[in-house]
Amino acid sequence: MEYFEKYSGFLLYIYRNKGYLDHIIHTGNSTAHLIEAAPDYKGKEHFIEKQAVSTEGFITANGTAAVEFSREILKYLDIATKSIGRMVSNI
Repeated sequence: MEYFEKYSGFLLYIYRNKGYLDHIIHTGNSTAHLIEAAPDYKGKEHFIEKQAVSTEGFITANGTAAVEFSREILKYLDIATKSIGRMVSNI
């Protein structure tokens, strides 16, 4: 868990300083969490309550969405076969 916290903290640092989430649809643990971790975050109106979201080359997920996050990566990379696609779409 410590690795994940450091990794997600690093991503929030990048997002905060570059504004990547300010203009795209995205998700996360909550807007309150994003605001707390990145006070300059301005994307609240683009936040949606979903396990994982893929848009404009960005894939975001909340802390409990490992499977959904993986599914979005496979879809983005177009490496999921039809059978895997059917399997993970039922999640």
